[in-house]
Amino acid sequence: MESNDDFFMQKKIELMLDLNNKKFATELQKLNDQIIRLSGELNEMRKQLNGKVISHPRQETLSEAPKAVSSSTASTKSDDTIKPRFGDYKPGDVNISDFFYFGSGGKR
Repeated sequence: MESNDDFFMQKKIELMLDLNNKKFATELQKLNDQIIRLSGELNEMRKQLNGKVISHPRQETLSEAPKAVSSSTASTKSDDTIKPRFGDYKPGDVNISDFFYFGSGGKR
C-alpha cells in the first residue's frame, strides 16, 4: 500500500513540475514576444528621428558659451556683463548671504 502511495505521489509531483514548466515556458515566450515588439518600436522611432532635424539645446548653449567668454575678455570688464562661472570672482561680486540660507524666513 505504501509503495502505491509513493508511486502516486511521484506522479503527482511530476505532473505539477510539468505544469509549472509549461507555465514558465509560455511566460518566457510572452516576454520574448514583447521584447521583440518593443525593439521594433524602438527601431521605428530611431528611423523617424533620423529623418527629422532636431535642434539640440545642449549644443546651442555650448556654442554660445565661448562667444560670451571671448566677448567678455575682449571688452572692458564691467559689472553688467554676464560671466561664466570659471572662478574669476572677487569678494565683492557676490554677497555671502546669497550662498547660505538657513531657513530663517526673510533676508537679514
